[in-house]
Amino acid sequence: MLERMRPVEHKLRYQIEKLLKIATTGKFESSDPLQFKANPDNLISKVGNSDSSEDEQREKKSGVYIPPKLVPMKYDGDETADQRSSKIAEKIRRHALSSSALQGLKEEFMDTPLEVVESTANASKMSVARERQERQEYEETYFTRLPFTRQERHSTRQQYSSKVLASELAGMGTLPEKKRKSQGGKKKGGFKKRRKN
Repeated sequence: MLERMRPVEHKLRYQIEKLLKIATTGKFESSDPLQFKANPDNLISKVGNSDSSEDEQREKKSGVYIPPKLVPMKYDGDETADQRSSKIAEKIRRHALSSSALQGLKEEFMDTPLEVVESTANASKMSVARERQERQEYEETYFTRLPFTRQERHSTRQQYSSKVLASELAGMGTLPEKKRKSQGGKKKGGFKKRRKN
């Protein structure tokens, strides 16, 4: 029970200490940075009183900055670095298992029945698959072929290229600590010139 109360106690520690301090002293601390109020003294011109105000500021400040404790934080004091790294590795392993290449291999080689799934781990691939299915249904019902745009041709070529499949399969075996950046190369701008034969 005490272990469950530790995060709550950690969150409320500052407020409890503040209330206990007020109860024991019986007055509010004027230099508390958490008392965000309008200060009418700031409206008065300080040009004439610059010498006396500097001396007062030196006396008030002790030289150590104490940040206000406003944001509650999650208590993770009991968690070690090994536990954190194992959580990250488990998350990466789950992501690799939900990979589309692995799903394809499972469907091909396993004896389990084919599963029809509404959503996958990768929403963009799911939307592309849905559009492809709609296109196929339209072509079959109206006995006509729909033309592909350049963008669609490029995306299908890129999706079925050997580089993408190889990188997906290679990424399955290894568990990197951090996510990889996109592996796409630089795009060339402009049009290609035609050769005359």
